[in-house]
Amino acid sequence: MMSDKNIIALQDEILEYIINHKWGDYENYGQNISKKILDSNPRNIDKLKDILEKYKTNFFEFNEIPKHIFLKYFPYETILKILSEIQYTNEELPALKLEDIFSEIKDVNYKEAEKLTNLLDIPERQIQDLLRISLREKGATNMVQRKSDTSLEIADLEDFTLKIKGKDYSFTSVVKGYRSLKKKTATLAELMHQVVKANITNPDYILLVLAKPPVDGVISYLTRYGKDIGNRNLIILVDPVELARFLRCKKVI
Repeated sequence: MMSDKNIIALQDEILEYIINHKWGDYENYGQNISKKILDSNPRNIDKLKDILEKYKTNFFEFNEIPKHIFLKYFPYETILKILSEIQYTNEELPALKLEDIFSEIKDVNYKEAEKLTNLLDIPERQIQDLLRISLREKGATNMVQRKSDTSLEIADLEDFTLKIKGKDYSFTSVVKGYRSLKKKTATLAELMHQVVKANITNPDYILLVLAKPPVDGVISYLTRYGKDIGNRNLIILVDPVELARFLRCKKVI
């Protein structure tokens, strides 16, 4: 259930936009559209614009303003920022597994996958590209092919949105290939700085793909990090067994 505080935060921003243009808040449009936005919880500008376009109201006729003009200058980025800041107070995001994203890996059982983990010494770029292709096929946004890493890199797969179980969720991804992990296990020091960078857009989830198992304590620290920023289920850990399931399903190993 949405709190009055959340509605007021959105309503204040929308009313400021209305008042600054000397329009009247006819039929409590500001409050009503705020409730509609909170109920729908859009994650990007296109979704937010769609809500505004489809909402039935006499506000535009009363103010003698074309709807497209209202939409053109609407404070989309500010509204989305407010939503991102309050989303975790509304409800806890569910814990997801790799097979929630790629249901096809259910065809590869864990015993088979465990035997394949010694075949994970493949180029990190190959894993990244395969993820992009597979996610694009599932309708994920922003699946841009990358030719090389640069100092401007935020995540291996930057912010994208994907529908899971009927809901849109935002993701980023960090992929640590076999050769980029120096020891037999992945340490917190090798992972944490990339996880923090991948969280710069405040995604719902970070897909952390590891070709080697994490050292003891890593999962606990990552869970604590998620909890501290308000999303205990932030990290979807793809350990070597899960990675092997994915790669076998895609006929790479």
